Amino acid sequence: MLELFVDKLAGLANMLPTQIIGVKDLDSRYIYCSPNFAELLGYSVAEIVGKHDMFIGEENNASRICEDQQIIHERKALPFIHIDKIKGRLTPLTFIKSPIIDGGTDNVIGILCQVFEFATLDPAQQILNLYQNLSLTRQQNQQLPHLTKREKQIVFLFLANLNSAEMVEVIHRMEGKKISKGTIDCVFTDQLFHKFGVYNRQALYVKLVQLGYNRLIPTEMLPSTTIALDTHDLY
Repeated sequence: MLELFVDKLAGLANMLPTQIIGVKDLDSRYIYCSPNFAELLGYSVAEIVGKHDMFIGEENNASRICEDQQIIHERKALPFIHIDKIKGRLTPLTFIKSPIIDGGTDNVIGILCQVFEFATLDPAQQILNLYQNLSLTRQQNQQLPHLTKREKQIVFLFLANLNSAEMVEVIHRMEGKKISKGTIDCVFTDQLFHKFGVYNRQALYVKLVQLGYNRLIPTEMLPSTTIALDTHDLY
């Protein structure tokens, strides 16, 4: 059934060559990607198919698999903002991951991944609304722990699967300030772990997703010309 879906999707991708689409099996391995998908990530189709998200490195691959499992278990489309090092540059991308459900058995048989370049999201907002209409109310936001500007930045970058050294690079580009990796590490151990009642980064990641921080974008992370996704709230 999944193979039939992929065949139809490939035909659609050929008619709409600008679409950036990938399909994963239940083990989070790509079984299909459109040529534009491969080009955007800096690989060939042959290099991507049959593998996990190879372009992020093994250390971050577990978090992407965690995202995929969330899609499988919750059986609904969800948006994820990833910042990956592609072709030597940190590149923000939005992934809309949707479950592929077999109509005969009602089982999830795969995951559809649609990718949007962060800089071109504005005209795609209405399309994204078809997949998900997530919104956290002001009341819900007020119930979350108060975070400083730096903590908000680090939480956002952490959920985008950046390590401490990569966070230093992004913040330097944003602010022109050079901070140390140790400073980032201290924000985790001395501040974020305490505020969220956890003891390591893996537990923090799970807690942040549970609280909906993967659908929150700090205003400091957005240029003035960017409009937030309807699937995300600013805070």
